[in-house]
Amino acid sequence: MTLNQILYFNMIVKTGNMRQAAEQLYIAQPSLSASIACLEKELGVKLFHRRHQRLHLTPEGEAFLEHAEIILHEIESARNHMEQMSEKRETMLRIGSISTPFCNYFPDIFCQFLALPENKNVQFTLDSENTLRLVYGLEKGIYDIILCSKTNDPTLKQYPIISNQLIFLCPRDKYSKPETWEALAAMNLIGYEKKSTMDGILEDIALSKNVHFNFVYRAPNEESIVALVEHGLGPALLPRNSYINHQLSVEYPLPYNTVIQRQIYLTIKKDFLYYGATGRFIDFLLQKAKEDSPDK
Repeated sequence: MTLNQILYFNMIVKTGNMRQAAEQLYIAQPSLSASIACLEKELGVKLFHRRHQRLHLTPEGEAFLEHAEIILHEIESARNHMEQMSEKRETMLRIGSISTPFCNYFPDIFCQFLALPENKNVQFTLDSENTLRLVYGLEKGIYDIILCSKTNDPTLKQYPIISNQLIFLCPRDKYSKPETWEALAAMNLIGYEKKSTMDGILEDIALSKNVHFNFVYRAPNEESIVALVEHGLGPALLPRNSYINHQLSVEYPLPYNTVIQRQIYLTIKKDFLYYGATGRFIDFLLQKAKEDSPDK
């Protein structure tokens, strides 16, 4: 059974005439008759009988019509749904991101992107999560793209677009710059929630310096960590960001003036066709990253 056979059957029901149905379908009448004969043979029943020069449904044909109408309704519903999705893809962006880009990066990027004539009707939603939840949301279709830390998921492609230097941040007038990694490890620190990507990055740094960081408080993102530091709960290691109020806190370089960068990656699905607003935004971000790269 094919979709065409169901469409042919439905048109014959509407017209009650094989010739008129063939004209409506723009096919030859013998081809239409042969297709319906094949359908009846496959189903093992007669669908029509002729009475007074018109084709009428048999009881079996009446039963088949109920199924045919359901199938055609679902096809029309699917077509409408896909058209709506196509329209939304042209104008809607669903973006997930770690918190760092929210204050400075996104406002500037969106102003530039929306200033382009082809993007004047684009709308967007922004959601803040940690990297693990963002990757899950991308894979489940909750987000079109995400900005997150490095992930080893083989189904994703990542492009570095933002670089933030790690710093030592502490409440003003309470701490001095840690001169050694051992001195830093001796402090009670505010860290990221366990098993988050940034927690793993800091643990790797500690391992490479042969120390162990003592995290006595933990928070989900830079914004909340900065707030805890500025309320005097302790120092933290985190990427430099725009949440920092330098009247309440002070930042120092890492011990021995070590420079460590945290990369933020534009992350998309591998082997997935992006088009519409999402495709244009991906191209825009990659071009901006290329223009801003010190190696250009």
